[in-house]
Order: sequence, then C-alpha cells, then structure tokens
Amino acid sequence: MPSSDSQSQNEFRFPRNMKPEGLNNVYCFDRLILPLLQPYVINIQDIEPDGNCGFRSVPVGLGFDENHWAFIRQQLLHELDFNADLYRYVFNSYDPGSSDVLRNTINRQQIAPAPAEHWMFMPHTGLVIAQRFGVIVHLFSSQGPQTIFPLWTSANSFPRHKVVSLVHLDIHYINVTL
Repeated sequence: MPSSDSQSQNEFRFPRNMKPEGLNNVYCFDRLILPLLQPYVINIQDIEPDGNCGFRSVPVGLGFDENHWAFIRQQLLHELDFNADLYRYVFNSYDPGSSDVLRNTINRQQIAPAPAEHWMFMPHTGLVIAQRFGVIVHLFSSQGPQTIFPLWTSANSFPRHKVVSLVHLDIHYINVTL
C-alpha cells in the first residue's frame, strides 16, 4: 500500500468548499500556488493579462469587477501625491529613487495594454494599496509570501479586517480569496 505522502502528492489539495467559478482556475494554477497555501484558497480568479493585471487584481480583492483597474490607479496616485513627503521618506530611505519609479508605474490611465514600465511595482505598490484602501495585502510570489499593513492607520480603526491576496506569477497576477 502506498504511503500517505505519495497519495497526497496526487490528491486535490484545495478545499472542497471552493467556489465553482474558481475550480476551473485551480487546474490552470494549482502547480503555481504554494502547496502550503492551497488548503486555505476559497477562490482563484484569473485576471486579463494586459499589463494592468496587478491593478485589475486589486478591485477583485475589494469586491469589485476587475474593470475598475483605472479607478484603482487613480486612487493610488492620489494617495501618493497627497502623502508625497511621507512616501518619499519611506521608499527612498532604503531604495533611492524608488518613489519616482513607483509613481511612474501607477501613473497610467490609458485604456490599453500597459507596457512593462507601468506594471505593478511590488511590494511598494502593496503598501500604497494597504494605506489607501485600509486593507491588509498578502503577496505570494516565487520570492516568498509577504504581508503588508497600512502604515498610518491603526488596525483598531477598522471594524473588520479586509484582506486583498495577490499571487504574482513572474509576469502575471491573479487574485485569490483565502
């Protein structure tokens, strides 16, 4: 009889209560999502791969349609500009010039595929997302998982924590619900 370890390698690791619309994406992305994370995934939503996919993943995590990506960019740009001195201090103190790079990646409103210089710049953008929308951002990538909290807002000021979980797959983002 095979050991339970060899059986578990071939078993479906995702929870049985996964939303039906997420099941199709399991077969596309199951090998790309960390096995440790798989039992906690309730839904996987693929996002249109047009260079705006990182920004398309955010509204999905906030409960909106991915087509609200331009609004997300606009809100992040407003957040950066409103607190420009604070963000320059935070980002440039450990990565000189990154504040300007971040602003450039976000500053695009054209309704067209985004070139590489306007792709989401993580984890920097994650901090701005967390702060602007009062959420916790989970980022899962080949470099390991990261959790990003708002800097200037107390967790006690939110009645319930909202989490936006993104999976970065080299040049594409998908949204997962945990």
